[in-house]
Amino acid sequence: MSSTLKGAIQSMTGYGRAVKRTAIGSIAVELRSTNHRYLEIEQHLPSGLTALQGRLSELIRSHIRRGRIETFVSVQLSSENQRAVTFDETNPCCSATTQRLSS
Repeated sequence: MSSTLKGAIQSMTGYGRAVKRTAIGSIAVELRSTNHRYLEIEQHLPSGLTALQGRLSELIRSHIRRGRIETFVSVQLSSENQRAVTFDETNPCCSATTQRLSS
C-alpha cells in the first residue's frame, strides 16, 4: 500500500453533505458513494468551477481507494452579490435588438 493511501478508506457505501456559509453566499458539497471494485469518480460542478475537477479528483483519490463516488457542488450567492441585468431602452443598440427579437 502506498504511503498516500495509508489510512485511506478501503470501501464504503454512504452519503455526506456539508454547507459553508460566507458573506458572499454559500457552497454545498455532497458526496454519495457506493461499493465498486475500482475507484470511479463522477463530478457535478457549476460551470464556473469546472477548472477545479482535477484538484477535487486528487483530493478524493488521496482519501478513498475504491468505490463509485458522485460529487455534487452547488453555489448560492447572497442576494446582494447577485448581478442584475438591465437594458437601457434609450440606447440605440438595445432598442434595435429589442425590435429584432420582437419581430
